[in-house]
Amino acid sequence: MKYISRILFVLAVLFVGRGTAQAQRDDLKIVKNVTGVTIETYVSSTEPGTSYSASGKEAEKVQHDQYLVLKVTPAEGKWLYKELLEVQVAGSPGGALSRAPEVKIAVNPTGLSTNQADGTGYYYYQIPSECTAANGYKNVIVTGTSVGKIDLSTATIDGTGKVITKTTDGWTATITLDEVSWAYDESTHCPAISAFTLTNGTKTFSNTASQVAISRAQTNAGNYNATLSAVTGGCFVNSKSVPFSIGKKATEITINTPPGGGDVGQMDVDDTYTSGATLSPTDAGSLTFSLSKESVVTVDADGVITAVGEGEVTITFSFPGNENYAAAESKTMKIQVSKVPTEITVSDPILNLKVHDECGTGAALTPSGAGSLTYTSTS
Repeated sequence: MKYISRILFVLAVLFVGRGTAQAQRDDLKIVKNVTGVTIETYVSSTEPGTSYSASGKEAEKVQHDQYLVLKVTPAEGKWLYKELLEVQVAGSPGGALSRAPEVKIAVNPTGLSTNQADGTGYYYYQIPSECTAANGYKNVIVTGTSVGKIDLSTATIDGTGKVITKTTDGWTATITLDEVSWAYDESTHCPAISAFTLTNGTKTFSNTASQVAISRAQTNAGNYNATLSAVTGGCFVNSKSVPFSIGKKATEITINTPPGGGDVGQMDVDDTYTSGATLSPTDAGSLTFSLSKESVVTVDADGVITAVGEGEVTITFSFPGNENYAAAESKTMKIQVSKVPTEITVSDPILNLKVHDECGTGAALTPSGAGSLTYTSTS
């Protein structure tokens, strides 16, 4: 019985030792190769949730199927785009296990406790099942690179006014604006960011996250400057003045053809005629008019012309423009005003009368409203 107990003890020690050796063979060493960013490594046996917060001692080793959690903090004045983080499992089977895109963590990360615009936060990646020390894998290599923050104040705006670029540490940031000029339409306008890319010639990132903000929208026509400013925690610092403009809206005057047609209209005294003078857009303002000879016609606020005297007149319709509407091209109308022809008629131009006879002449003036007839007689 004594010997049996000793044999069982030895077997137990061997079994435990074998298990420990197996566990050691499953361990993969965590190697960090980072610049401008601090990465702390932790291990979780279960998938980290969105409220994950690292605690305990930083891990130096990890096993297959476990979750490698990275706590990422860029250096002061630096910025980390999430795709600049990589995890690669390396070992003797071919030197390195190529598992793109899976080995690139945080391409579309889930389970982040924080993800500030500068890249600070928690990222995680599950070590593949086949990546064990027994299969020849030895290291988990964590790579991270940060970029110097980009100074907006010294950025360059191209000739279109829409593309803003700045290069820092070999990385070129390009901000594209949707529009920088409008015609006045009573709406509020301000340039908007339609695209943002960051490239170093090898990697290009398109980021729709809030890295910059633009403000100072305007409504009235004029030349303005919007402010392109860095968002706290983003890849930019300072601000940039961005010119934009809202142009005055064009206007147009239309009028009827002169009365009677032709280049010079024909009217008689006391006639009226509607000029049809209209400004488009109708809400741009009011038309003004001037007369080359004020004794010939009058024009009321509705553009109705009344002939008041004999002669020729040129009526000029104008719109001088205002804060939001451009001046219109003036339109003119020429009118010749004539006196109305008159005619006298009598019932019988020859009468044979005796002394003391009475008889009406039947004399009438046409038009009847032209005035009163006068007469003279001869002896």
